Amino acid sequence: MSTEGPAVSVKCGVWDWEYEHGTFEVNIVAGGEFVCESYPAHAHWTDIPPNKLYIDWGEFGTYDMVLETEIKMAGSYSGYPDDWRKATWKREHTAEESRVFAEAAAHAHSHEHEHEHEHHHH
Repeated sequence: MSTEGPAVSVKCGVWDWEYEHGTFEVNIVAGGEFVCESYPAHAHWTDIPPNKLYIDWGEFGTYDMVLETEIKMAGSYSGYPDDWRKATWKREHTAEESRVFAEAAAHAHSHEHEHEHEHHHH
């Protein structure tokens, strides 16, 4: 498959997420967190080489995106190519935003893994 372009990894930061009914902001956070204040969910993103991005948006479903460049992607709701989505990188996270996201991620994950650690105290 030599038609595929060079490998592209998503650029973290604030993105404009566009769909049929409008545009809103989403946050692609380093380490795999996906944060959206308009549609909050426990969501994650995963880089799929060479140039795809998989987004698991919790209760809002999963999305298969293809990165045209590190700051531009297009795709759809998984399994429904007509239900398109586009996203464009908007700006870097501020130091304050990065701190908030890091704290939120640590908090979410500490809850997820609480039960696993209980067995190590014997």
